[in-house]
Amino acid sequence: MSNAGIPWQQRVHTVAQLPAKVTHLLANHPWLESPLLGITVLALAAVVLVAWAARAVWEHRHRTAVVNRIARRVALSGVSSLLLVTGTGLAVNSYVGYVPSISALQSTVGTSVDVPAALVPAIGVVGTAPHHPMADGAYRHAHVLVLRVPVGGPHGGRRPVEVYLPQGYFDPRNATRRYPVVYLLHGFPGRAVDWIDGGGLIGTADTLMQHGLIPPMIIAMPQVARSPFTDSECLNLPGGEQDETFLTNTLPRAVDATFRTETARTGRAIGGMSSGAYCALNLALRHPDVFSVSLSIEPFGDPGANLQKVVGMQAWQANSPRLYLSGSHLAQPLAFYLGAGSHDPETKANALSLSGLLAKAGAEVGLSIDPGGGHTWREAARQLPYALIFAAHHFS
Repeated sequence: MSNAGIPWQQRVHTVAQLPAKVTHLLANHPWLESPLLGITVLALAAVVLVAWAARAVWEHRHRTAVVNRIARRVALSGVSSLLLVTGTGLAVNSYVGYVPSISALQSTVGTSVDVPAALVPAIGVVGTAPHHPMADGAYRHAHVLVLRVPVGGPHGGRRPVEVYLPQGYFDPRNATRRYPVVYLLHGFPGRAVDWIDGGGLIGTADTLMQHGLIPPMIIAMPQVARSPFTDSECLNLPGGEQDETFLTNTLPRAVDATFRTETARTGRAIGGMSSGAYCALNLALRHPDVFSVSLSIEPFGDPGANLQKVVGMQAWQANSPRLYLSGSHLAQPLAFYLGAGSHDPETKANALSLSGLLAKAGAEVGLSIDPGGGHTWREAARQLPYALIFAAHHFS
């Protein structure tokens, strides 16, 4: 649908609140993210430190053997240090919301499936997958397959892509059904599994589908760069990784070749948090033939000053939406979701300024400023249901 003739201010909409019942269901706090756990461990550390000090005073007064005194002090020092580090880590995690459980520390979730390299170049060729490894009972609990997609460039190899499949995907009654796809990108540093762990994606997607707020959809979460600590900002780096090509060409072709997807642009969205939000914004604008919706949570308007020397100023400016959007007009219909927390002033300002630039360029924009939210995975998890609903409304 064309937005021609509609004032740009009317193309920016604040998102509607979720039903209270759904909000309650999504407001879960995994045990490792409980503030009480961190406080308890820090309190234990304080008790050990007090006991250590009291013991030292007693030993000094009673002139205990030096060897025994040193051994006890080393032991108490080790215990108190461990408790302090653990308690501090748990307290930080309760705010950031990155590690919900011990199992979240593993690198991937689900059963791994290699995508044959021969399938990747032929976009639109859908593998029927008569018997995926998780097509039986295990799938009903895990929801996730892990694709390992071939990557070009100097390092080659494969990258993990966590793929959430909706309930009923393997039901014979849905054998001819095709599903829209949302691609979600993690931040930096980050891993493919981050949206499942930090973002709570499985529970969120399940709940939204069960309440009819979004249709069944496939959600693919790739490893964005060569390693969790490689910051490419999803660009093609000179002489290095070609991450833009991977995310906008190789990856969609691999997903389309493996699953029953809607292969038109109107059935694809790309989203992310933090640096992944910048990527989702920039890649959707640069590749409107691939994506029709962009979902940016905690967004940035450029790839960061550290990449100016890596890619060169001309390429850097060509990948900075806050610069190239001014005075431009979109050639194809695009919809953008921009979300940030009110306690994250930088990305809040980015969301507000980018929403205006996008609307002036002719895009439909959904804007969400979450009261009290910061630059954390907890905020990304709070924004995720609104972003998925926005994508669902704009799929054809």
